[in-house]
Amino acid sequence: FVLLLLSGLVVWFAFFVTMNYLQRQREQQILELSDLREKLKDQKDMLIEELQTSYSKALLFNTLRKESDRIQAIYSLRNTKKLAIDYRQTAIPYAADQNLSQAFDDLHGLLSDFGLRVGEAINSDGKLATVLAADHIEADSVEAFLFNPSEVKRQEADTRALETLFEKIRVQLFRTDNLLSALIAQEISGIRSKKQFGWYVLFGVLFIIISGALMFSLHRHLKQTEKNFYDLLSSVARGEKPAMERGHSREFASIFRASRDIVNYLDEASRFAREIGDGHFDYGFDPKSEKDTLGNALIEMRNRLQDVAREDKIRNWVNEGQARFGEILRQYNNDLDKLGEHIITNMVEYLGANQGALFIVKGEQGEEHLELLSAYAYKRKKFIEKRIEIGEGLAGQVYVEGKTLFLKDIRTDHYDIATGLGESKPSSLVIVPLKEEEKIEGIIEIASLDVLKPYQIEFIESIGRSIASSLSSGKVNSAIRKLLDETQEREEEMKAQEEELRQNMEELAATQEQVERRNKELEEIQKKFDEERILLNAILQSDFDRIYFKDKDSKFIRVSRSMVELFGAKFETEIIGKSDFDFGFEAHAKKAFEDEQKIIRTGVPIRDMVEKEQWDDGRITWVSTTKNPLYDLDGKIIGTFGISRDITKSKLAELETMKSRSWLTRYFQYRPAGYVVFDQSGAVQFVTQSILNAAGKEMEKTLHFHDLFTGASFDEFLRKIDFESVRDKEYDVELSVGENHEKTVNFVAMAEGQENEDGSINIFLIQK
Repeated sequence: FVLLLLSGLVVWFAFFVTMNYLQRQREQQILELSDLREKLKDQKDMLIEELQTSYSKALLFNTLRKESDRIQAIYSLRNTKKLAIDYRQTAIPYAADQNLSQAFDDLHGLLSDFGLRVGEAINSDGKLATVLAADHIEADSVEAFLFNPSEVKRQEADTRALETLFEKIRVQLFRTDNLLSALIAQEISGIRSKKQFGWYVLFGVLFIIISGALMFSLHRHLKQTEKNFYDLLSSVARGEKPAMERGHSREFASIFRASRDIVNYLDEASRFAREIGDGHFDYGFDPKSEKDTLGNALIEMRNRLQDVAREDKIRNWVNEGQARFGEILRQYNNDLDKLGEHIITNMVEYLGANQGALFIVKGEQGEEHLELLSAYAYKRKKFIEKRIEIGEGLAGQVYVEGKTLFLKDIRTDHYDIATGLGESKPSSLVIVPLKEEEKIEGIIEIASLDVLKPYQIEFIESIGRSIASSLSSGKVNSAIRKLLDETQEREEEMKAQEEELRQNMEELAATQEQVERRNKELEEIQKKFDEERILLNAILQSDFDRIYFKDKDSKFIRVSRSMVELFGAKFETEIIGKSDFDFGFEAHAKKAFEDEQKIIRTGVPIRDMVEKEQWDDGRITWVSTTKNPLYDLDGKIIGTFGISRDITKSKLAELETMKSRSWLTRYFQYRPAGYVVFDQSGAVQFVTQSILNAAGKEMEKTLHFHDLFTGASFDEFLRKIDFESVRDKEYDVELSVGENHEKTVNFVAMAEGQENEDGSINIFLIQK
């Protein structure tokens, strides 16, 4: 029996070592697949980053015409091509999947279209081929780019098209990444579910063979042993529990009890193994001794399986969190405020924490500071600093050191957490810098009543890289929008600055010493001048308002396209250097010349002056004109500039209204029946001559109710007719006209039901 037990233990030990080796092999395969998944995600993020760089640099080149932006866009496109090839090469093990293959084909098409559009954007001046040849960018091969230089056209960038393509590529990359993650997860699941049934059979057969050989040997050496003892050993060998009622001797009874203990022990071990197999890791089992190999092996197996289950749970939790925050970053990438709000809210909820705050880095280099973007569940807002200087407080110190800070002993009142049962201090606080390529884009603070686990902190740090990338993109988008807004706000300023810059350039060219001293300043001014000239030209290309600049002699120096069309010319050069007298309109030209010379003398502008234009073909048009003095850099008036807007339609409508009003006035002035209109204060808006004659009054600008009618005040009159009840209704009233009540006149009173633009209501008196 000792030999039998030893052989069983040897077989079991060999079985355990083999299964442990196979388990390590499976874990190694799973680890390699996890590394492959992380590598694919990193390649995807790098590809998105290069696409973002080429996209933003192409837009900046179209706006500023900086050659460095074009070069960076070209190199980003080449890097994008290489990253796309590496990304697909890394995914080769799953190339047989049709959905993944189709996803890569779709991605290739989108990248090609994106590359061609970016190429067209950086070729808006037609110099792309020259730049490629000069910098030897094309030396490796044409295939190194996302576009064929020979197919690139010369045109301005279509911002919406580029942005749409970029978003489509991001979505396609996330779709491809999800497919790859699903395939890798499926493979990992297959590895985990692979059964080792063959090994069980092999070791079972081996154990049976050894056991049979030993039993045969024992049978030969102990054949004289009594039949009952043989039955006892047979029962034990079969795992049965023999009854103790048999009349065994004391020695045999002790052997029988030992056999029963073994069977009970194996029964407990098998029950423990089944419970562990069902996932009940808390099921109790105690080894018989410290040297109990089977029991300790089972306990070690349970602990390892429990660790594997815990790691799988953590891994699934991390993967689910990455997918969740990836969707948030993609959905709110263009709105920094909403992005911060959703990040901190979901981070606190996903970690099971209680408070959180997200700060972003703002300010120019050397003047950076942290500014609160979003906070979650802070009870006292006074503890949430809107601005934190670098090195100030825990968050400022984390920015300086660039390392995660984790605290368990929280003593400050800044982090009191209010619940339904009162206030408590958090058990842990973690402050994580949000880095992108060693550059910190923000800081995230999380406070919890529970102590955060290491894997939760690692999760925050891993997600922090993606958050930093999105914050960086959001700040770039905000900066671009701010630049566009500032450009529009400076539209008027550029009109005066263009002439000012031109005169500065002439003065600098005349004085060599001043040129050398201010050379650097002039380069900056020239860049701004080019930017402002682009915007000014965009304004002058307008088809609506007529914009023009004139010198001291009222001769044109710049005009808008609408002015060129007005004078029947094809090019602006046909108008420059000429005045209004050169195009006819003698009366109009004389009036315009006098007005402009007056502005030059006095410096007083003309605002919204309405002018009538008589054309040679008999047409009459009306324009609203605003003219201002044009100053040089020294504040001297060197001419004028103006904007004229065609108001013919509104003016004709106004003249028609005035004609109708004049006719109506003449009608009531000579009609015998009286007619009076008051406002709510009693001021006379209109009165016929018959009423004026009866009251002995002359037509004046300021007439009141008491000037025409006597015997009652205006307030009494309003109470008498019950003002609110006669709105859009008629009411008969009798009034005395004249100072001595010599004449009584019957009227019909009526008030308008609709208010005027100033909120007043008119009251009408019509003589019966």
